[in-house]
Amino acid sequence: MKLLAHLFSSTDYLYKNKDDISLRNVEKLFLNLPIEFDYKERYKVLRQNINNILDEESNVQIKKHRVAIREIHDMFIYGAWAHLKENDKNRKNYLAIKDNKVIYPIFANDFNVTLIKIMNELVKIRFLNEEVIKILKNL
Repeated sequence: MKLLAHLFSSTDYLYKNKDDISLRNVEKLFLNLPIEFDYKERYKVLRQNINNILDEESNVQIKKHRVAIREIHDMFIYGAWAHLKENDKNRKNYLAIKDNKVIYPIFANDFNVTLIKIMNELVKIRFLNEEVIKILKNL
């Protein structure tokens, strides 16, 4: 799990729009490329798939709040491994559950499954990018 988390904490830039390589900024690039609409649409769908994965609800409800997968993802990334700030809500949430023998394994499993699902979408984006690069080289 720590290996997968390290991979995703080091690819954190994919989710944030601060960098040119974020998924949203790459979509903007795709929309301006001289390629067929189908390639642009495929990228949009893959990016949306990642957001859909993160927006799914977990099976855990705490005080009438159904915890979203994105909350679990952010809690592990920003609360346990990257950009650790003691006052950050993700850090506080992680510290609150890390020793809980019921909740922690459920969240850790959800986190791992989420990483695998996102990685599958990122691999598809990689293959799409390779296709588009070939097309652009032949223009």
